[in-house]
Amino acid sequence: MKLLILEKQKQEITEKNKELNQQNEEIRSQRDEIEQQKNKIEEIHKEVSQSIDYAKRIQQSILPDGNILGKRFSEHFVFFRPKDVVSGDFYWTAHVENHTIITVADCTGHGVPGAFMSMLGVSFLREIVQREWKSVNN
Repeated sequence: MKLLILEKQKQEITEKNKELNQQNEEIRSQRDEIEQQKNKIEEIHKEVSQSIDYAKRIQQSILPDGNILGKRFSEHFVFFRPKDVVSGDFYWTAHVENHTIITVADCTGHGVPGAFMSMLGVSFLREIVQREWKSVNN
């Protein structure tokens, strides 16, 4: 009788052990899958961050140098703190003959789309000022 009980307990323990091993294997498999997803997300994050940093450098390159304003105005300051790394906010200046044109603008949007719009704004302003100045003076 005791032998039967012990054999039955041994069988139950063996079955539970098999179940635990299966569950452990499932957990390892899920962990591996999660690790792969984590690595993929980290790679995507790295690429997106690098793209945003590059967009920031491009946007900063189209903004006027602070020294340019210093040549025209004895007292001035520029306070430029975009909400995101890049933004739709921009400032622009041009000096044509004895006139200085200063523009402070906020294009619709923020982030990379806003920065793209600000780049278009700077480009259009430059084109408009050059074209209009020529037409007025011809």
